[in-house]
Amino acid sequence: MGDTDIIGIIESAYRVRDDDAAWVRHLAAVVKPHLASGIGFAAAAYDRAQRDPRAMLDELVIDGFDPRLLGAMRSAFESGSDADRARSLGGGPAFRLSDLEGTAIRSSKTYGALAREIGFDDVLAVRAGNPDGTGIVLAAPTRAKHTRAWSRRWSRIAAHIAAGLRVQRASTTLTDLARRTDAVLSPGGRIIHASERARGASHSLKDAVVAIDRARTKKGRRDADAALDMWTVLVDGRWSLVDHFETDGRRYVLALENTPTAPDPRALTAEERPVLHFVLMGHTNKAIAYELGLPEGTVATRLAAIVKKLRAKSRVDLAARYFMLRRAETTRVEVGGKRFAVATASDVEAKEPSLTRAEREVAGMVAAGLGMSVIATKRRCAPRTVANILQSIYRKLGVRSQSELVTALVRLSTP
Repeated sequence: MGDTDIIGIIESAYRVRDDDAAWVRHLAAVVKPHLASGIGFAAAAYDRAQRDPRAMLDELVIDGFDPRLLGAMRSAFESGSDADRARSLGGGPAFRLSDLEGTAIRSSKTYGALAREIGFDDVLAVRAGNPDGTGIVLAAPTRAKHTRAWSRRWSRIAAHIAAGLRVQRASTTLTDLARRTDAVLSPGGRIIHASERARGASHSLKDAVVAIDRARTKKGRRDADAALDMWTVLVDGRWSLVDHFETDGRRYVLALENTPTAPDPRALTAEERPVLHFVLMGHTNKAIAYELGLPEGTVATRLAAIVKKLRAKSRVDLAARYFMLRRAETTRVEVGGKRFAVATASDVEAKEPSLTRAEREVAGMVAAGLGMSVIATKRRCAPRTVANILQSIYRKLGVRSQSELVTALVRLSTP
């Protein structure tokens, strides 16, 4: 799996095509040399809003991927429970098939025989998902082990792919691009045109253009992780930067409104909704900050406001509260000349996990990305005690990794 020119993937993600299928095919061609190891590669678009499991996945690229393995994976997806599908289309952006199976692939009842015959040890997957339930999954069987550095790098790449998918689906024509463009900049960052709301962000936009061009140099491409640090997914949590070439070959940079959209759980603001949905997808505060182009402290502040508004006991409580509100019936009433929205869920109760107080505290801190030693220090206990509590949480919630902690509540709260 190649490590060079990861930036080429990002460039491809933000390059608008004639249609969505063409965009996915080109992206897959660029990703394949970096993710695949010679025993197959596949790419599929997904939409969690589809009611029929068979319609949720749309396989667009199959390149050397053994059809028996692909069939087994699709069959497991379609025959699984809603919780299984929520886990496979939610959770972290970069993962292994063994993470979903909860065991080594060669020991799996579903894939063990195929793994031994075909000669692979796992399937690496990159899931570039958006809060509206759409996304792209890129997968490749592998004989190699992947490290935390691999996961971190591909989680960031996935954030760019997800943002690129939003650009693609909203901007397939020049008219679409013009309608969504808030600013036009030169390659050096000079503002050529800007809407009123973009003028206040001119310095941020200029700095982002300069940083992106630095990431795209030969020197920048040699250090993929440093280049990913430089290339911001969103500028000020609002704009994606996309190249546009005139007929004479001149290049401009367009600042396009590209904030992720998400279903409205009643009381949340437009800025808070994407944060909540990325949390439900199992993303850490640090990952969300990268995806939204915001300081990590801003994400934490918005998350604290969300927890308070939804009256959740902790971050881990959010999914149950959110889905309860989504299912509730809302009526508007007027009291003393003021209008209020009242949500009624008499027939629907959020099914909260039967965790002890200590388990809820540890689950919340783990979901927030804190390490064992930090949690032990905060709770004034031994790291081994924290590990034992965490194992109890995993057993009760039926999860196998930190990224599944939040996603598990989706299963618990879905009727």
